[in-house]
Amino acid sequence: MRKLLDLDTGSEVMKESEAERELRNAGWFHGRNVEIGSELDAYQRAGYETFPALSSFLREYGGICLLISHAGRPDEIWFSASRACSLIDTQWVREYSIRAGVAVVPIGAAYRDHLAIMLGENERIFGGYDNEFGLVGVDIQSAVSNLLENRGFVTPLL
Repeated sequence: MRKLLDLDTGSEVMKESEAERELRNAGWFHGRNVEIGSELDAYQRAGYETFPALSSFLREYGGICLLISHAGRPDEIWFSASRACSLIDTQWVREYSIRAGVAVVPIGAAYRDHLAIMLGENERIFGGYDNEFGLVGVDIQSAVSNLLENRGFVTPLL
């Protein structure tokens, strides 16, 4: 929810963003706290280091799948450690970490699984299409908003 100023009354009102609405439709809610043991195991099996922000993210957003339309066709934005670890090549993740200047781990994908979604140790959300890589959002809400509106990378990282 965002605070907005109602220009007619001058009072503040709370408004749900499209990203928040889509996340809620997919089963997310404030304070969501799911078991993440198997998700953390997936990272360990794949050889990734985990960090506190990752655990927090997984508890709140792990297993969420947003059903969207992309390029006029049904598509998904999903968050699952085990699925992401099996889909995204660890060599690319190492390269992306160097380009981001911070450790990143795969957390999901979008656009027919072509865009790998990663969480940085700095809590930023990154995306990669093979050689193309960049910041998708400064937090999950801004990243989902960006993905829903197909705006591309907020900041491309070469």
